[in-house]
Amino acid sequence: MANGKLVLRALNESYTCPNGSTRRVTSGMVRTKGVTFRPGQALEFKVKLTPADHDNQGGLWPAVWASGWGGGGWPRGGELDFLEVMTAVDPKRTIKTLHYTKPNGQHGHTSNGGHYLSEYFSARWHTFRFDYGQDGVLVWYQDGQEVHRVTHVDTIQGYPDPFNKPITELKINLALGGSPGPLDTRALGSQGATYEIDYIRILNLG
Repeated sequence: MANGKLVLRALNESYTCPNGSTRRVTSGMVRTKGVTFRPGQALEFKVKLTPADHDNQGGLWPAVWASGWGGGGWPRGGELDFLEVMTAVDPKRTIKTLHYTKPNGQHGHTSNGGHYLSEYFSARWHTFRFDYGQDGVLVWYQDGQEVHRVTHVDTIQGYPDPFNKPITELKINLALGGSPGPLDTRALGSQGATYEIDYIRILNLG
């Protein structure tokens, strides 16, 4: 915590994990406990990504998300990505996605295809809101603008299940590298990159 904000800092440092493996970078994740987010409520949060090198920030992957609340493993239990930014792909794009299992047992997902900014996401603070509406109406907002809406997908349980069940854990993390593309260590520099969270609020709709 710093100045009333949660700060996740990714560092270019060698670290030996409890299982004995050694990693060349470190970062962080926070998982909420004792908090329930349910249909009929909205999730609102304000965040800022700060790379060490604005022009070379590939591989930073900040997110706010939830998964597995519906039971049966992933993706059957559901996943909601309230925000993802994959700077290795495009540092101007934000993504909002849901994952689920289709009736045929295959992995299904739907997203907004990416909301593109006129500047890098890291240039300033951004505010997001997700309305967890009744009967599977899911709406994402970015800086006051609606950027994605889902009212139906074909889930194995029969929509809106599992997207009509309470979520008991939220995840806030700054991932590094991975499937979106390799990490450019210039993004971390000597002092690290930060992902700041000013606040996360749960509001009642209506």
